[in-house]
Amino acid sequence: MTIHRIPGVVLNTIPQKEYDILFTLFTPAGLMKFYAKGGSGNRRGLKSLLTPLTEAEIVFKESVREIHTCLEGSPLNIHLSLRERLDNLQAAGDMVQAILASQWLGKPAPDLYNLLVYSLNKIPQARDPWVLAMSFRLKILRHDGLWDFDIPEPLWPGITAEEQQLTIRLATSRVWSELKELQLSPQIRESITQFFRQLLE
Repeated sequence: MTIHRIPGVVLNTIPQKEYDILFTLFTPAGLMKFYAKGGSGNRRGLKSLLTPLTEAEIVFKESVREIHTCLEGSPLNIHLSLRERLDNLQAAGDMVQAILASQWLGKPAPDLYNLLVYSLNKIPQARDPWVLAMSFRLKILRHDGLWDFDIPEPLWPGITAEEQQLTIRLATSRVWSELKELQLSPQIRESITQFFRQLLE
């Protein structure tokens, strides 16, 4: 039996039977699903480890099917600071939804994984955590080759020149200092979210 280890961020968990858990992890190797026996009980300490948004290292037995067997795990970062403010938690949850909507099982994405971990660490320091969430959505589009932002056309009907410039800035930012003081209106957040969904269709 070959045993593997991999780091990842817990995206969701689904209770199975009385104590077992099926959970999804985003890893450098892409989305992966695991089955943990006794995961929702106190055995192996997996209950707290499998809280969504926890970054952990998972030890598992590989399966030829899509669901691997989780043997044990250890926390790398439980991101307590994300849970101190509702808007931080909501923005982080938005990143999770963006990953689940855009990625598929077994598609390697080490750069996107590193970006997710980096963004989760930066959210508590942001003036507006939604800046990181929207930047993350736009960078997924670039990462997956779904958006050529060099085409000088309006990104969506009714977009202003200022909104277009801001959206491209969010998509192309390379350093934290470019984002940490920005703030987004609810309207631009909704427009970027709709833009993201449309390009995935």
